[in-house]
Amino acid sequence: DATSAAGGLAVDATEFDTYYFAPQKCFASDGGLWFALMSPAAIQQLIAPMFPGLLGVELVETTPDKVVGRLLVRPEVATTGGILHGGAVMGFADTLGAVGTFLNMPPGCTTTTIESSTKFMAGAPPGTVVTGESVPLHRGRTTMVWQTSIRREDGRLCAVVLQTQLVMQPKPAA
Repeated sequence: DATSAAGGLAVDATEFDTYYFAPQKCFASDGGLWFALMSPAAIQQLIAPMFPGLLGVELVETTPDKVVGRLLVRPEVATTGGILHGGAVMGFADTLGAVGTFLNMPPGCTTTTIESSTKFMAGAPPGTVVTGESVPLHRGRTTMVWQTSIRREDGRLCAVVLQTQLVMQPKPAA
């Protein structure tokens, strides 16, 4: 089958939305390890009907080593003082860290945030776009820790979010 060579072939991730492969098949093994590479568009489609879609999160780059997204600061996600709401900042960062965990965890697993800490440095007014970049600090079997930096268009740092994601194994069939 085509998956037998898929883990050993050079591929251009810009040419597809989702690519599944089993690297152990390159070594004539039938282990249960499978990977999926998903484009930002494919993940965007998954999150669109959920909170990140409501918030307006736009995924720009989605790799196991970095997740980048943008968020238009709209009046609906701003404070009465006219800056991006802290809850929107945290929801944006949480989405990027969760996507990074999703891209790193074994198939069938799920994830949830178990801890999050946010440091605010500057506001972002409505009409501007903030960019978030999330990178892993720890990728373990049961937890992953992600740091997200959120910046305004002028490059000024708005917030840094540190979050811990729990990786939950699939439940056995009853």
